[in-house]
Amino acid sequence: MLLKKSDRPAVVLLITLFFIVALGITVTAIMTQSEYFLRKVNATNFYTESNLIFNDLKSILKSESKDINDSLGLYMLTSLPVILNDEKSGIHIEMNCKSGAYGFNPNCLGKNIDSAEFHKCYDIVFALFNSLKIADPEKLISTIADSIDSDELERYIETEIVIEDPWFKQGPIESMDRFKKIVRFYALKSEDYRALNIPWEKYFSFRNKEIDFNYIDPTLATAISPEIDSGSLANLKAKGDIFPVEKFEDAGISGNAKNDLTKAGVKTYVPLLQCSIELTHNDNWSRTEFYYDIEKTSIKYSKTIF
Repeated sequence: MLLKKSDRPAVVLLITLFFIVALGITVTAIMTQSEYFLRKVNATNFYTESNLIFNDLKSILKSESKDINDSLGLYMLTSLPVILNDEKSGIHIEMNCKSGAYGFNPNCLGKNIDSAEFHKCYDIVFALFNSLKIADPEKLISTIADSIDSDELERYIETEIVIEDPWFKQGPIESMDRFKKIVRFYALKSEDYRALNIPWEKYFSFRNKEIDFNYIDPTLATAISPEIDSGSLANLKAKGDIFPVEKFEDAGISGNAKNDLTKAGVKTYVPLLQCSIELTHNDNWSRTEFYYDIEKTSIKYSKTIF
């Protein structure tokens, strides 16, 4: 069935509400089934039961999000955290999902230095660092690249962490904690301590190959294309009446700006979620984090913290 554009928000809202209701009903059932067990378990068994609950919730996410297939559906899904609290059992569950493709993935700096992909990546990161007033963009880029590659040859002065820290493991950057460790090393060596206070979470993500325009920070968008005015884009996003957009033109972006974004892998819909689920029962607490590819219905990079 073809839907008129005016009908889509209502239909997507209905699909999203079905998802939230289904999630709530199933979680309530999980609580009921788990209450007796959780009341009697020790900490070790709590971890086992937590994993069972987490797996059930991941299965619900996979089954109930299959009808989310556009920017509006994704936007609504990421805007609705699920919080369920059962006072009788003492069980509290909170589930949050956000776009997993909101930022630029700096791991491309580990590509061959002579490749076109490296130079495209370098230009974007250099422009971003300049806009963020990094004192020595070249040094920070080299520190990131030297942290990703497998050799111990410095691309710049004092940019190989592994030379001073033999316990440092070179390889792809997979978390913000690791990225910030690299930034700390750069800050100490360059005395550029303001780099420690930059909200890097706004600009970089590490598991995506593409960037979702609806979640991109305006400063990053301008680093990708100088044709884009970051202030104007920020105002559009703040107003919220046109976002999420289905095409760049909806945000007034066309021509060279659109071409720049497209070449950098920016799209108006990237079906990747970054989710977390927290479970609390009395004094016990656990949390699982994972990425979910809606299109492929696959969960990746899952880890559980106790």
